[in-house]
Amino acid sequence: MKSHSDPDNAGTWMDPHTAARIGRLDSLKAWLASGGDPNLCDSRGRTPLHRAASMGYTESLEALLKSGASPDAADWKGETPLHEAARLGQVQAARLLVEYGVNLEWPDRYGQTPLHAAAKAGSAESWQALLELGADPNLPDLKGNTPLSLAVERGDLEVLRVSGREDSPTLER
Repeated sequence: MKSHSDPDNAGTWMDPHTAARIGRLDSLKAWLASGGDPNLCDSRGRTPLHRAASMGYTESLEALLKSGASPDAADWKGETPLHEAARLGQVQAARLLVEYGVNLEWPDRYGQTPLHAAAKAGSAESWQALLELGADPNLPDLKGNTPLSLAVERGDLEVLRVSGREDSPTLER
């Protein structure tokens, strides 16, 4: 787990989105203890949970989730914190979100799931973790693209190896 308390600035208040993004657990906890809404959205619909997930700050994620943050909170693009974690290779954050009941197949406004995000980013670690957690590699988005077809299109051999599909004829050039 990433630790991110700063004893030199303990108790200092800052915006919860910033605190979650830069790993200021002390500030985030102080804000939550003062009655802060863990589902507070910024101008793009992102919550502090989105920020903590994108950076892999599992202690912040857990504090937010224990305070009632919705693991399925969707931003203006329909992306959840799991989309962020998957895209950026934050596997421990993804696993923690799943422990708290996040929907593995939540579609964004394009119908893309967190596994699509992992495939598009080429994050083999996220891809493998999401498959182990039960994500469907054959679920199509609104254009008919599956996470697996996106990986093939990208020629992402590492993601395909994890899937046992590295010999796909689509990759032959």
